[in-house]
Amino acid sequence: MCVEDLIRRHERANGSAFKLVELGAGTAKTICGVLRRVGSSIQVHGFEIDGASFHSARTNVVDHALEDRYRLTHGDFFEAMEGVPAQGCLISNPPYLPSPDPQIRLPHLWGGEHGDHISRKAIAMGFPRVLLMLSSFANPLGLLRWARAHGYALVHWVARPIEFGDYSSEPKVRRHIDEMAATGRSFVTEDSYLLVGATWSKEGAAADRSAELARLIRSHSQPLQRRPEDGRPGGRVAVRRAAAAAELF
Repeated sequence: MCVEDLIRRHERANGSAFKLVELGAGTAKTICGVLRRVGSSIQVHGFEIDGASFHSARTNVVDHALEDRYRLTHGDFFEAMEGVPAQGCLISNPPYLPSPDPQIRLPHLWGGEHGDHISRKAIAMGFPRVLLMLSSFANPLGLLRWARAHGYALVHWVARPIEFGDYSSEPKVRRHIDEMAATGRSFVTEDSYLLVGATWSKEGAAADRSAELARLIRSHSQPLQRRPEDGRPGGRVAVRRAAAAAELF
């Protein structure tokens, strides 16, 4: 829905189509559905590094008769974009599981030590507009500050609570999330986190809504339980998130 809203808002404001560049097309089901619904002349260039996902994506594009609007490239997005002008709008639901190392159940979901490594790389590319999915357990305030430092204003966002799933509940990952909470890099309750669709723009003099989103993210937290090696709750963790996070905005 975030991408569909982005397209409709752009067309209402500008009356013209624009190009989307997709980091991580996956199986392409989501964007195929969006393109069929909006019925506009939006052009999408999706990049997918995983071979099986790329072949599924290509099949889905053909099945939806979108070959003229949805182009796919198999390979590493950042390598493919080297030397290519950053034009249009970059969209992505990047990997954001935080862990000290990629030795987790699904390594391709690893987003670096704080979960925001891929998102930071994407923002630093300098696209005029960027739409990313971000998690409240993956250093979200640091990412907002990073975007602002790169000349972006947060112009639109939507957030909803999500229950921890199998991969974010993996003991190694969840312990790290709880440790990050003590330093203001993670904001979660015992069983949920916020998933945010955030749109940034370098265009015009748009008002920045980063502080507004930061307040919501900070509110989605509570003192957490320390998880020992088996992943079961144990003693209390002293959480001082509010003070640490308040320094960011």
